[in-house]
Amino acid sequence: MGGRPGVSLDEVLLQLRQVRPAWLIPVLASIFLRFWLTAIRWQLLLRPTKRIGVHRLFAITMIGFMANNVLPARLGEFVRAYALGRSEASRPRCRSRRS
Repeated sequence: MGGRPGVSLDEVLLQLRQVRPAWLIPVLASIFLRFWLTAIRWQLLLRPTKRIGVHRLFAITMIGFMANNVLPARLGEFVRAYALGRSEASRPRCRSRRS
């Protein structure tokens, strides 16, 4: 089975049994808050160029951090910018009619 050399599955399971479930709620809430604040930061940085909703930026932020977990050298930062570019390029633009 794949994993880290020198770490047994039994040891991992033993450690997981010692997790206090009451701590999971604040930990998960703080992780969510961190990602949400990162999305808001991106929104503020991009505001002079284009207004983008925080929900869309939150999804893009999650894509970037997921990529950081599987790619080396924090390439997720480039993935985030790429995903944002693709997302915004594919959105239809609303055209206003002038009377």
